[in-house]
Amino acid sequence: MKWLFLIMAISMVCCGNAATTWYVTKSGKDTNSGKSESAAFLTIQKAIDSAADEDRIIVSDGTYDPISSGNKKVCIESKNGAEKTIINGAGKNRCATLGSAVTHRDTVLKGFTLQNGYVVSSFGGGGAFGGTLINCLIKNCWSD
Repeated sequence: MKWLFLIMAISMVCCGNAATTWYVTKSGKDTNSGKSESAAFLTIQKAIDSAADEDRIIVSDGTYDPISSGNKKVCIESKNGAEKTIINGAGKNRCATLGSAVTHRDTVLKGFTLQNGYVVSSFGGGGAFGGTLINCLIKNCWSD
């Protein structure tokens, strides 16, 4: 029963009624409003910076730059799953810094591949730090 409650709580964070839904596509522009697919942002980071707590960010297929959310209570979801939506650290950066402490779990990242992430750190890996990952793949990520 305890696990069922946890699963339901995570589902509500990602699938609940968001205050605002933001959109990101590879054909978007960060000068757009981000409030529809036809006016989508180009970067996930612009959507995170624009979002308020309880907002939802929908990301279309493509490869994107690393992100940092500051433990903002948002749900970042790929539109078509981890096989088609990638955050690439390019061997230089952590893919997703979702909080500044291991206990920071408010940012939810759902359905992404985190690849080629790297960080010099005594804690936390190159794929992600903080946050809650759901249906994410971590490939070729490391830390020193």
